[in-house]
Amino acid sequence: MKFNLTCVYFTLVASVIYTSPGFSYEQADVNRFLDSSICPQCDLSKVNLQQKEIRHVNAYFTNFKGANLEGIKLIRANLHDSNFTAAKLQDAILIDANLWRAIFDGANMLNATLQGANLEDSSFKDSNLKKAILKSCNLKNAILTKANLEGAELNGAELKNANFENADLNHANFHGADLNNVNFKGANLAHASLEMATLDNVDFRLANLSGAIWTNGSRCANNSIGRCLMQ
Repeated sequence: MKFNLTCVYFTLVASVIYTSPGFSYEQADVNRFLDSSICPQCDLSKVNLQQKEIRHVNAYFTNFKGANLEGIKLIRANLHDSNFTAAKLQDAILIDANLWRAIFDGANMLNATLQGANLEDSSFKDSNLKKAILKSCNLKNAILTKANLEGAELNGAELKNANFENADLNHANFHGADLNNVNFKGANLAHASLEMATLDNVDFRLANLSGAIWTNGSRCANNSIGRCLMQ
């Protein structure tokens, strides 16, 4: 009898663990998000919303961790404080979205378009933003350590106090961006464009600036490490 009770106990425990709301998305939340586009504090982790187009989204503090959002279109969405950790956001369109304090750590955002988005205080640690469009974004105080931003477009972006330590910014475009107090320590800025950007109190220690275009339009010489050596 003790053996049977023990089996029943462990079966019940396993059932609770694998049906826990934190394990994956809540179907009721998915239905609410798709039907009304209003879903604050919802659990949409690991949901598949690939190629969906949803307008007027109001889903702040929502959990999108591990979700498949490839090709999704969320125009002018309110998603502040939401969690997109390890989410798939390739080719996603989040134009003019409010993503204040959002977390994108480890997310795949290849070719994503976030033009004009509010990304202040957001986190992109170890994320893939290769060829992402971040023109005119507010990225003040954003954390982008070890992120891949190769070929990313950051023209006119507000990046004051942003942290790009050890990030890959090869061929990234910062034309006209506000880079005051930015941390580029150890970053790869080879062939990046800093033309017309503001660079007060910037940390370039150990940064690779080989072939980068400086603020005055001049190109940095090869082996420009830590500072731009004019050709």
